[in-house]
Amino acid sequence: MKTILTAAALALGIPAGAALADGKCNVPAGSAQSWTTLVQLTDAFGWTVSKMELDRGCYELHVIDQGGNHLKMIVDPGTFDVIDGKVKRWSDGTKPGKSG
Repeated sequence: MKTILTAAALALGIPAGAALADGKCNVPAGSAQSWTTLVQLTDAFGWTVSKMELDRGCYELHVIDQGGNHLKMIVDPGTFDVIDGKVKRWSDGTKPGKSG
């Protein structure tokens, strides 16, 4: 499943998905998948959702992965493709680009 590969790539810190030029998702309200379905998908990865919101038409998620890393993802609400994502904090408490 493409979404699983995309999420796995994000978890490894590899940029995934195509970034949108304006940073917005253009999904008609009736075409968006439900928050419940998105939570079920994150549960399948073993992730804990700490924050979810709608931002400029995109789903913004803050999750903690199985390794304890804190991730932020921007997700297309129609396809659940990861548009952008980054590691906010590693499991040891350090931020990316900083050493212990």
